[in-house]
Amino acid sequence: MSTAVAGKGLEGVVAANSGICWIDGEAGVLSYRGIDIHELAVHSTFEETTCLLWNGILPSQLELREFQSQLTLARSLDVRIVDLLRSVPSFGHAYGSAAYRGLGAQLLRRR
Repeated sequence: MSTAVAGKGLEGVVAANSGICWIDGEAGVLSYRGIDIHELAVHSTFEETTCLLWNGILPSQLELREFQSQLTLARSLDVRIVDLLRSVPSFGHAYGSAAYRGLGAQLLRRR
């Protein structure tokens, strides 16, 4: 019969190894791809940080402009969905709204 005692929660347990982020809770360190998040927060935009996470490097100005264009294209909505969203009353329960159902249907078609 084993007499091992379990520690509290996940203390000391490595949940996964990652090449994307590093966490040292005792030292208060969180870094993405080797760059401290405090540096990213001060010196990088959301898009630059996203590019770093996805591609492993901070983008050049040209790469950043191309990446921003790709993100902009991915956010486009069919004009009918935009019209439908504008037509929804500002009161009532959002989950019952036809606009949100239509938006969900469009997102499902994109997959």
